[in-house]
Amino acid sequence: MQAEVAVKKKKTTANQTLNRTGVRQLSRDEDLSLLFSGNQEQPDTAKGFSELLEESLRQPGGGCWPLKPEQAVAPDRKPLPVHEQIKHYPRPQDELDLHGHTAEAAAEKIDAFLQAARLRGIRTVRLVVGRGRHSRVAAVLPDVAEQKVVALKKQGLLRTFVWERRCKLSSGALIVYL
Repeated sequence: MQAEVAVKKKKTTANQTLNRTGVRQLSRDEDLSLLFSGNQEQPDTAKGFSELLEESLRQPGGGCWPLKPEQAVAPDRKPLPVHEQIKHYPRPQDELDLHGHTAEAAAEKIDAFLQAARLRGIRTVRLVVGRGRHSRVAAVLPDVAEQKVVALKKQGLLRTFVWERRCKLSSGALIVYL
């Protein structure tokens, strides 16, 4: 096996060494910048790769190269509507159960939970609020959670939300898309 790898590494075509997967290996005297620019001859005044890199990073745009025409996004193209965007979001990655909390405590917990989820890079969460079946009075938490999430959405801190069963009265949870 090792002899086979050694044979493959030694294959050369026009002074080019190929590795075992057929990728060309550079020699120490080759200038990487010439390979990227397409020039095969190195003039005496050519800049080294490190100099070219530093120069490009100092330019406006931080050295970002423009996209190829086939990769560029058409300027008149409209962004996808939110309901289309969230189709590509993952299922809930974390959950906060608010059963047994007061309205004030639930609002504070929602705030802290969503902020922590955003910092952890989580994109979809579930807020379990219940349907109020064990309450002495009407359900309070669904309204509190909805008001809090609507306020955060207006501030631009989350993308959108939906009731888990698409109806507030039959759902006991909100799905929040960050």
